[in-house]
Amino acid sequence: MVKNIRKGELADALGLDYSETSPPPPPSPTPLQKIRWIQPRGKAGLLGMEISVNNSSVSFGADLVEAIGGVGTQVKFGTAQRNGRMMILLVPGSGYRISQGKRGYFKAGSPKLVSILREQGLPYGRYKVIKAQGGFIARPMI
Repeated sequence: MVKNIRKGELADALGLDYSETSPPPPPSPTPLQKIRWIQPRGKAGLLGMEISVNNSSVSFGADLVEAIGGVGTQVKFGTAQRNGRMMILLVPGSGYRISQGKRGYFKAGSPKLVSILREQGLPYGRYKVIKAQGGFIARPMI
């Protein structure tokens, strides 16, 4: 059975100091310097009418997904070259399905699609999308 010990009696029995108030916090060793805040990664909504080609898939802006036909629409990818610059051709109808990730981003394709696009000379990066006859053309934002 445990006895009810009043405040301070245990400290006295152990030979320790006891006070009703907590001790002051230890002084800070040195002030923080060169603080840099890391910005969160962008979301697909920030892409607007743009796409981003990364190493795992092709990400779409929310405005572009709406213009193409929404989540679940299938998109066929192609490449073309004009004035020495590679472009992406998008045609809704068949091909890779646009899906929405858990965090709200929109994507289509796979690492295999990206590797095929890269083999055809397409660099990673962001592309501005414009409406064209029968689909869309994406040109690099350089």
